[in-house]
Amino acid sequence: MRRLKKCICIIITFMMIFALFPQKLQAETEMIHIKSIEDFNEFVQLSRLDTWSRNKSIYLDCDLDFTEQEFTSVPIFSGMFDGQGHTITGIQIDANEPIKGLFRIIEAEGIVQNLNVSSAIAADEGRQIFGGIAGENYGRIINCKFYGKIYGDAIIGGIAGINQDSGRIANCEVSGTLGGEKYTGGISGENFGSIIKCVNRCRINTSAKENTLDLENLDLNQLESFNNVKPINTHTDTGGISGYSSGIIQSCINYAMIGYPHMGYNIGGIVGRQSGYLSGCSNYGHIFGRKDVGGIVGQMEPAFIQQISRNQLQSLGDELDQLQRMIDNAMNHADASSSAISIEINTLANYADAAADSSKRVLDQSADYIDSTIETINDTSTLIIEALDRLDPIIKKLKITSDSFTQTCSQLEKAIKELQIISDDSGAVIHQVNLALDDLKKANQALASAADKLDKALQLLSDAAASGDQEKINEALNQLNEGMRELSDAAHQGSEAMKRFADAMKGSGNASDALEELSLSLSAMSGAITKTNDALKTLIDEIDWTKVSEALKEASDALADVQKASTDFNEGLKKLGSALDELEALNDDLAPLYTQLRKTTRALASTSDDFSDMVREIRKQVKALADKEHIQFTRLPSGYQQDSNQLHASISGISASLKSLNQEVERSSKTLTADIRAISDQFNVIMHLMIEALSQPDTVSDVFEDTSDQDIDATTNGKVADSVNYDIVEGDVNIGGIAGSMAIEFDLDPEDDLSSASDKLNYRYETKAVMSGCINKGSVIAKKNNVGGLVGRLDLGTVSQCEGYGMVESTSGDYVGGIAGYADAKIQQCIAKAELKGNNYIGGIAGMASTLIDSYALIKVSEGIGRIGAIAGASNKHSQISGNYFVDTGFAGIDGISYAGIAQPIDYQALKELNTLPSAFFEFTLTFKADNQTIKTIPFDFNEDLSSLTLPAIPEKAGYYASWPAFDYHRMQFSEVLRAQYQPMISVLASDVCIDEKPLVLAQGAFTDQDLLTVSQFKDDNCWQVQLRAKQSENITLRLLKPVDGKVSLWVLNDAGAWVSKPFTDCGSYLQIDMEESELIFCITPKKSYTLLLAGGLTLILIILFIIKKRYSHSQ
Repeated sequence: MRRLKKCICIIITFMMIFALFPQKLQAETEMIHIKSIEDFNEFVQLSRLDTWSRNKSIYLDCDLDFTEQEFTSVPIFSGMFDGQGHTITGIQIDANEPIKGLFRIIEAEGIVQNLNVSSAIAADEGRQIFGGIAGENYGRIINCKFYGKIYGDAIIGGIAGINQDSGRIANCEVSGTLGGEKYTGGISGENFGSIIKCVNRCRINTSAKENTLDLENLDLNQLESFNNVKPINTHTDTGGISGYSSGIIQSCINYAMIGYPHMGYNIGGIVGRQSGYLSGCSNYGHIFGRKDVGGIVGQMEPAFIQQISRNQLQSLGDELDQLQRMIDNAMNHADASSSAISIEINTLANYADAAADSSKRVLDQSADYIDSTIETINDTSTLIIEALDRLDPIIKKLKITSDSFTQTCSQLEKAIKELQIISDDSGAVIHQVNLALDDLKKANQALASAADKLDKALQLLSDAAASGDQEKINEALNQLNEGMRELSDAAHQGSEAMKRFADAMKGSGNASDALEELSLSLSAMSGAITKTNDALKTLIDEIDWTKVSEALKEASDALADVQKASTDFNEGLKKLGSALDELEALNDDLAPLYTQLRKTTRALASTSDDFSDMVREIRKQVKALADKEHIQFTRLPSGYQQDSNQLHASISGISASLKSLNQEVERSSKTLTADIRAISDQFNVIMHLMIEALSQPDTVSDVFEDTSDQDIDATTNGKVADSVNYDIVEGDVNIGGIAGSMAIEFDLDPEDDLSSASDKLNYRYETKAVMSGCINKGSVIAKKNNVGGLVGRLDLGTVSQCEGYGMVESTSGDYVGGIAGYADAKIQQCIAKAELKGNNYIGGIAGMASTLIDSYALIKVSEGIGRIGAIAGASNKHSQISGNYFVDTGFAGIDGISYAGIAQPIDYQALKELNTLPSAFFEFTLTFKADNQTIKTIPFDFNEDLSSLTLPAIPEKAGYYASWPAFDYHRMQFSEVLRAQYQPMISVLASDVCIDEKPLVLAQGAFTDQDLLTVSQFKDDNCWQVQLRAKQSENITLRLLKPVDGKVSLWVLNDAGAWVSKPFTDCGSYLQIDMEESELIFCITPKKSYTLLLAGGLTLILIILFIIKKRYSHSQ
């Protein structure tokens, strides 16, 4: 039944998509098949004509390998190219000209799909706009993969160098390596269109390259043009998906490392710099850089409306017209003068014509811009995909519901069979229950089938919405309709089952009545589903968003009926449970049946609760979708900047021509001299207007009006929403888990953001920059100032409903915050549970706060010097702070002081009972890791004592010993990760007892710092007791110091208390033996000399013989 509702929602959403992509009448399409490299080369030659590929469908029928072949890019393409899953490999492109890729340009009508490409593009100095699939994309690139290497100066993308306003890149994947100095992204270098559901696995700018900026050779055009800034020859605007984006990036993922340590500006896991719409993206890669580095976005520039002074432009145009008339008059007078003067005046006239034309075009485009009649991006499909992403986990829950339902039916069927065996008197009742059980099985089968179809349809529809494929959208909608029909069948079968149960229970009082109510509620649910389906059907051929929105609202109302029926069903289950309790107590023959029915009812109640929650969430998403407007981006026309530059170039040319002309007219007639003087005076008037246009504003507030906090949910311009960072973000300045900074950078030095009004252009802007619903779960580390769990530096915009977890650290700087490091703009309804490290200005929400409302914090400050607060380290004098709460972990609210109603403590348990914060805020874990592998994770509650915890065993590592670091397990207040400390094994242990400064005993083996060798005297001066306490007791060799020179004997005391001789190896000063036990008592004695004894014995024998002989001689 849950599926029922989901189906409905999704269908609603989906039909919306149908409306997004109206069918077009097309000329009959010509099909061409490429079966060889020769065929492909012919295709390339034919594509040199821009109109050749229109209404042509090109199919690649096999893999192509250009390893041994010369490759030429397809010049321009406006047809349909289907790779059919085949791969083009071995492409080598030496980019001696800009705009390179497999296709140089894909036009707005062009489609490239289902193609895999492996290539390498290497650029000459100064070359740019390279992509693995296309250099420049105005059309659609769908389901393509690129693997390879691309290196160039700027605008480098794995799929496309530039994705223009009309361009759409969807379901694409990139791997390999990319390198560029500016605008480098895994999918596109620059994005002005839509990038949807793409994945990057490509390492980008992970090597070092750093040069310096020549500030002495800058011209006026560079100083004035904030969109044409090239500050230093290093990595700027680098992102896992796009280097720069003012378009749409939806549901994209980066898995790769981005950037190089301490180098590069505007580095992000998804996009380097962005002012468009980014939603539902995730980063799993390690992000490096120097300044403005974020897990999702490096620098969030606001979407802005430039308030152009039409009066100044009109005045400038009038004065240029007057200059042109003066020059015409001078040309008439110059006819009688030298040819050199005539040439100079003609040159001056050309510059004046160009300046006047440029000023008129700039004025016209400015008027169009202010009247909101210029080009916009409208991409409703992004809203659909966003809604589908949120519904996806809910739909998947339906499968769990179906499995639970299956188990419930099996248990009931088993109980009925057992009852048939033990009871002969309840046949009629059991028969009715069997029939009801059959209906339940049918309902379950319909539910399971619908769950599968909805799951597949959801994925298909999301992909179709991303690619804009009308056929797939239709296919997905058909699957959704079928799934919804089966959900309706499930509800109907469930209703029939309840009727049969009611018949079986007739005469059982309340039980029968409750079953009747259940049947009615399921029947109402089936009808509400049909009503929802009717609302959805009106969407199929509808392309007007207003009407689509109305249909969605009707579907939302129908879902309200489904929700009511679900609530009624839950109430009926409660009544049935109570009635079955009463019947079970009667203990008659059917008591076992009642018992099992009671269990079944409880299981159904649990399932029904989940179902009600899902219906509520689905209706919420459908209603939110119905209330949204198109994603629209209004921007200046592409020629505006070019015309502005041309205007300045023309003015500069006039100035140069006047200098040359003055030299020539010194020898000319007085009439011509007067003409030139008048021209010069008029030029001074024009330059005065130019200087006034470029004059400095008094304050930053004169430049910007920040409207970010107005209608946040409906905002689509300048927005980053519902995105998550999971990995480490590292840099020097302005480092954030989601965005490095929310600021504007118009000057040439990327080391300096716009924080004062000096040296800035006199433009006026209405700005919007919104970060909403984002979560950071990775560590954020800065070398210097401004590091935050969500954003490092917040100069403008609004951060709303975001969550910051993990560790936030500045190794040698200030301004550290769980949400923002330095915040001069608004933070509202955010939560932070973070470990913070830094010097000064450390805050649970912000290191420095300005506007901070309704936020919560739980922090651990591991390192800090001063200005520390659980909410904010400090606040500026114009701050607006209210409604913030924190769990007391030893720090007061703001800079050591808590303020009631502003920044006040709240009891942890009381905060938990509010049920307003996400569950992640109250989840704590102690994680044990060894070599980055998780050994064990132990959940605990705030303030829990884990001192009695048994530590997990550490995996052995050859040649190393390991231990867990010392840690206080009492009163745990924060999640911790303990990493096993591996140390190389100690090869030798020496005894403390020494003779002549030599250790008496040496033990050789593999030991830890916990192993201990002790030696003590045993009775006699020459006897010693050795004890070795070691984890590893095998393959240990002892070396025993000889007490005397010469030959010795080694004696060992055995278990019987007898001294026995022990063989050894003589190693100079030491005797070496194998240690077989952990304890040894030994004695070393000098070896006795048997030569002297023998000599003495022989002498004694000779003396005795001599005496005997003498006595014998004397006796005779």
